[in-house]
Amino acid sequence: MKIKNIILIIISIGIFAVGAIIFIYISLMKRQSALSVFNDRVTEEARSAMPTIRHDSGSAVRSSGGRVEVVILGTVSDSDRLLKLQPISDCGNDCSNWTHDTSEIPDSSPKIDEMSGEARRELASIKKNPDTQCVTKFAPNENMGGTAPTKFSNRDILCISKKSGRFAYILQEL
Repeated sequence: MKIKNIILIIISIGIFAVGAIIFIYISLMKRQSALSVFNDRVTEEARSAMPTIRHDSGSAVRSSGGRVEVVILGTVSDSDRLLKLQPISDCGNDCSNWTHDTSEIPDSSPKIDEMSGEARRELASIKKNPDTQCVTKFAPNENMGGTAPTKFSNRDILCISKKSGRFAYILQEL
């Protein structure tokens, strides 16, 4: 009887270990980098006007419920050209026009809170700069009658400071 119990325990531990390894592998494979999300969601023409990325938030998956959050900071080479474009992909009727409304830039979030002090100050500077222009896309989830590609509603925010030439891109699943 004792040998059977030991064998069952060893088999159970083995099954649990294999399951844990499979779960971890699948979880890691589903993660996307912040830059790959940025490349998917911002048009190629707009990206060509934003040649320098100084900060990206790394993994696009945050721990809270698996929702995606991305923060990208960089430099714009030609802000006048960029401000004439609709830079966010697949807008339909979900995108705003360029405007000075920076209220969509959050002061705090899991990814923003992980950023270095220098990157947080840069984001705050973009938000407070009076010449900053932003465009947003809000895609409600299917439960809200929307088109978001996941079960979460999502919001893309791209802001450019014409004076400094700096930009911030933020994607949040809400």
